[in-house]
Amino acid sequence: MQPAFIEIGFGSVGGLHPDKFVRKQIRRSLKRLQPAAIPFAVKGDAAYRKASAQLKAVPLADSYAPDDAIVFGSDEIWNVARSVIRRLPALWGEGVAGGKKIAYAPSANGASLVDSEASASLKENLSSFAAISARDEWTAQQVASLTGRNAPVVCDPTLLLTAEEWQSHIQPQTKQLGSYALVYSYEGFMSPTTIAETQNEAHARGLQLVSGGQLLKWCDKSIPCGPFELLQLFKNADFVVTSTFHGTVLSTIFRKQFASYAYQNSKVSCYLTSVGLESRDASKRPLRNVLAETVPWSIFEQRLNPMRDESLAYLKEAVLG
Repeated sequence: MQPAFIEIGFGSVGGLHPDKFVRKQIRRSLKRLQPAAIPFAVKGDAAYRKASAQLKAVPLADSYAPDDAIVFGSDEIWNVARSVIRRLPALWGEGVAGGKKIAYAPSANGASLVDSEASASLKENLSSFAAISARDEWTAQQVASLTGRNAPVVCDPTLLLTAEEWQSHIQPQTKQLGSYALVYSYEGFMSPTTIAETQNEAHARGLQLVSGGQLLKWCDKSIPCGPFELLQLFKNADFVVTSTFHGTVLSTIFRKQFASYAYQNSKVSCYLTSVGLESRDASKRPLRNVLAETVPWSIFEQRLNPMRDESLAYLKEAVLG
């Protein structure tokens, strides 16, 4: 979000990163991996650390001055169905004193804020926020039910930048891949049927099937990478198949031929609906049919551009107003 803050005229920008907590989670994840998967995970972690070093990070302070803006977001920081989130109440402001607290595009991803064991803490702390927005309608409804406040739905931060602006952050792959189809998903997120569909579509077109950032044994190649190398994989792919929210968003940013297996993932289906691309949902019809159709980019741009403008206006008013 740093480029967006600079665009709206906020001079000094820093990001908070719970580094010790993240390292602990990485160690736990490594313990659960099969031995053959550990080298892949270690390379991926190194790539993410390298990317994090390029961002300006500041430590979490005990208190903030009144004119400091503290922006909470985005993604699933309020998905209190996950124990890892419930263990970080600072994500909704608990223990963060002073400053102007602003929520930008948090998501509960279907979790109930009202019925959660964290609901009392959420209600108490969100009442001190100067401005609250949400990334999806469900989260906006939950905020309204819990606090009585209206939370406008705004763009995910990745959508605040255009493809041209993202281009400056792309880091090229060290190895040339040739022609390939990109898969962006996680182990266990795609059924055997959808895996077979994806393999058939790639191989019928003479393409390698490449997984970016995740070790998927059913792909021809899995590449450990950080976020900036991942952008290059999206940009150069012949087509993309994904089951994730950000895989869907990045496919649209780079105007790729793509298909998303939304299944019951409300984040994906809501995004596709909001930008007029419901037809790219391959969980509702054969992948071959989805990929045979041209993506209606004119509709996408008609929907996205006003959303981006409104989101930047919200952020500017919340931070500087």
